[in-house]
Amino acid sequence: MKVIRIIATILVSVGMAFILACGDEKTASIKGNEDIVAVLQKIPECSNNAETPMEIYTDNAILKYQDLTTGKMVELIGPKAIGSYRRERGKRTSISRVSISSIVREADTAHVKFKITERGKLDWDYSCSAELVKEGQTWRIKKETVEWM
Repeated sequence: MKVIRIIATILVSVGMAFILACGDEKTASIKGNEDIVAVLQKIPECSNNAETPMEIYTDNAILKYQDLTTGKMVELIGPKAIGSYRRERGKRTSISRVSISSIVREADTAHVKFKITERGKLDWDYSCSAELVKEGQTWRIKKETVEWM
């Protein structure tokens, strides 16, 4: 009986260590990239604020998104078109969460993979990626791709 308790204790300890190690890995990729994370966390604001797309997207930014009805990829160019699309979507749904899974940062560019969760009549999860460029001291989105999962 004591042997079973010892083995159970070891298994629980190893399991907890594994969970904690995985948790540290995920936050480690975000540490030091707070400026990039701040830009992506502003995406939900595009639904309500017409100025936000001008702040976070470059002048020639491209948004490619998968249309829910046709499944085809649609391309929008420029922060005005992207903002209009986000505001139109915001009338029916709202982005409730942006979850960042990886950031690869170089000197003046960054590549980010993240997930957007939208709430509405149905909840949708989208697999997203973005290429950001550094303009002066500010990071801005140059290209974003949004596909449903």
